[in-house]
Amino acid sequence: MAFPCVETSTGAIVSQDSAVASHLARKCPGLLGENAMQEAQVNQWLAWTETNSGLMDFCVKAIQGHVKDVDQKVFTAKVGEVKALAKTVNSALKGKTTLVGSKTTLADLAVGAFFTPAFSLFLDAGF
Repeated sequence: MAFPCVETSTGAIVSQDSAVASHLARKCPGLLGENAMQEAQVNQWLAWTETNSGLMDFCVKAIQGHVKDVDQKVFTAKVGEVKALAKTVNSALKGKTTLVGSKTTLADLAVGAFFTPAFSLFLDAGF
């Protein structure tokens, strides 16, 4: 069984980050958006964070010493890729306060959680 997981009231098991988050978000109206299109956009951002999680993991583990013999040029390039991702999100937010629709959704929470380690460990406040 994969972690995280949740057991539903029927005894079914839901696992994997975005599946668990989506299941729990269904209990809070609006977190998956306000219509089918917004739900698709939320799912797009969830997939975006999952697609880029390896990059973030590498940077965090390198800083924490869990990756041996990290080449400085490789690390610098990876940090540059994270910065490019932040610029992508910034562009998506241009003139808006949320990624999807006009209310906070699971997309905002997932993308915020995705960038938390970067802003805690290697992206400075000026960035």
